[in-house]
Order: sequence, then structure tokens, then C-alpha cells
Amino acid sequence: GQTFSPGDSNSFNGIINFLKKQSNGNIENKINITTSSFNLTYPPINTTNYEDSKKWFSVYNPQSSNWLCFEFKENQIIPTNYQIKSIPFGPNSNHLKTWILEGSNDSFNWSKLDEQNDNSKLNGNCNTHIFTISNPSSQKFKFIRLRLNGPDWQNKSFLMLGSIEFYGKLI
Repeated sequence: GQTFSPGDSNSFNGIINFLKKQSNGNIENKINITTSSFNLTYPPINTTNYEDSKKWFSVYNPQSSNWLCFEFKENQIIPTNYQIKSIPFGPNSNHLKTWILEGSNDSFNWSKLDEQNDNSKLNGNCNTHIFTISNPSSQKFKFIRLRLNGPDWQNKSFLMLGSIEFYGKLI
């Protein structure tokens, strides 16, 4: 496998970016992105658009735990870090605050990779932060899911983010 390490907080140069270049910009050929509910205005593919801050991803369903899932069609990954850029709004908007990052090989049984509670790193206009996987594993995963585990900074259940990238080993 090939290993990808995080760089500075403004460069999204990891596994998704590599697969995007490998597929000549057609990331859908390499990764299937699904979500708990779909918003045509802010689709999940926007999370792989690292250049345009005016495009982001958003879902809202107050009845469920909102999530965003990446299925690596031809690969598996062993994640070590992940990077998120917040939406282009000021502090205390619908920025991520409390979530769980999970891995799976069948999309039914999930292993917790990281959990963030009341995290303020993304509470601002296009803030970026690189998170370290708190429960590292040598296990390979076909699916990586980001799932809300509490309210956003407006005390609502919006799952909104500008971009996401994963680092670690691509197999």
C-alpha cells in the first residue's frame, strides 16, 4: 500500500485527493459517497472539492443521527488522521461540534476510530484542522463514516462541512 501523511492545515493532499487525480477528477469512479439524507443544493461530492470554499455539504434531519459515508470501491484504508474544513460562516453557525468517525468493511458493523465532543477547532469561517485517529488500528476499512453524536454550534442537528480528507495507508 501507499502511505499518505498530513501536511500543513491548508493542504488537502491525502487519499481522496490521490484517488481524485488517479481518476482524472472523476472521484465517483473510486469512491461512493452516501449520506443519511440528501440535499441537492449541498451534495456530498462537495466534500472532495478542496479549492472552492463556496461549495459545501449539508444535511439536516432532526429525527436521526446524520452521517456521511465514504466507500472505497477498489481499495481499503488504514486511517491515521483526517482533515476537515468548516463551512464558510462565522463562529457559532452550524459547524461540527460533536461527532464519531467510524470504519467498517460491510457497512453494518462499525468500529469507532475517533470521537470528538464539544470540539471548537472547526467553529469558524473555513477553519481547517487535522485530527489524529484516537483509536488507531491496523485493520483495513472499506467504509469510513462521519456521524453526528450531538448538536452543532447552533444546538441543531446539521451535519455541514466544507471538505474532508483522510490520511494513512491506501491498500
